[in-house]
Amino acid sequence: MRLGQQLFLALVISIAGMSSASAQLFDFKDCYVAGSFAGDFLTMEGSGRNTNGNFDASGKEHETNEAYAFSYGREFDYCDYQIRLESQYMFLEDSQFTLNSFPGPPGPYTFFYRGAFTDRFAGLSNLWIDKPISENLEVYAGGGIGWSHFEFQANDGVVSSVKDDDDIAYQFGIGLTCKLLSNVELDFGYRRLDLGNANTNLVSNAGGAPAGNLNVDLDSDQLMLTLRVFRR
Repeated sequence: MRLGQQLFLALVISIAGMSSASAQLFDFKDCYVAGSFAGDFLTMEGSGRNTNGNFDASGKEHETNEAYAFSYGREFDYCDYQIRLESQYMFLEDSQFTLNSFPGPPGPYTFFYRGAFTDRFAGLSNLWIDKPISENLEVYAGGGIGWSHFEFQANDGVVSSVKDDDDIAYQFGIGLTCKLLSNVELDFGYRRLDLGNANTNLVSNAGGAPAGNLNVDLDSDQLMLTLRVFRR
């Protein structure tokens, strides 16, 4: 996907995430901007078939990275709750992986897919529900849906693949918010983020003939710290 298409998609997601509040956005009351830092505990689980060597792909790898996000949104009062509608953009560090490629049990591992996920980012539209538990503390829960982008590379020495991939992403999360000032909040949260499935066709390194497929499912557990500033 080209940069222009990515920016257009980000704009569409932003509009979708804020559409229900669009009639009231122009006064900017109770709108906010936020910046986040997260520990990204990524799980990569592989499957697929190398038809060139009649091998299966298997394995699961875990990697810890960093992620950064910024968001903007608006808060609404509803009974004893606050509802936050939000558009979020997340940038994630590159990830390396190694998956097994083998003839099948009980045969030994003979090849290993080595590869990387690069240019990783995501855009999501979120809904969060906050419940005050004291004067300065709130708990919240919610989630969102959007899209995930990454470049996927894999090579086991015999077959390989390189692909730009876009997929549906979604998340759910919980957290605790501490009010530092009347218009400033500090948010400690957990997110479970599904970044999609990298499904790519393999080709032979010798001649480029089709050689099966490789799938890698991406799931992330994140511990996130967010600073949120409102316009009251």
